[in-house]
Amino acid sequence: MRERLHFAPFSIAMFGVLLSFMAGVVSLFFNLPFLTGLWWKEVLPLGTPLIFDIGIYLGVIGGVMGMVLHVSEELN
Repeated sequence: MRERLHFAPFSIAMFGVLLSFMAGVVSLFFNLPFLTGLWWKEVLPLGTPLIFDIGIYLGVIGGVMGMVLHVSEELN
């Protein structure tokens, strides 16, 4: 199964954690507290809370996928 994956589960999880962290850091550039929500309605209906949530999603999916693959390999 690991050969068919384009990205390692650990890489997916770490990218998600980095993405979530960067969503929090963006507010520091506007002299606001860490993890303050910012929205860009003029450009896209997108905000830092959505980017944070996507990062957390990727972190959880990468972690769970890594654990399931590890258990699957141990059982075989």
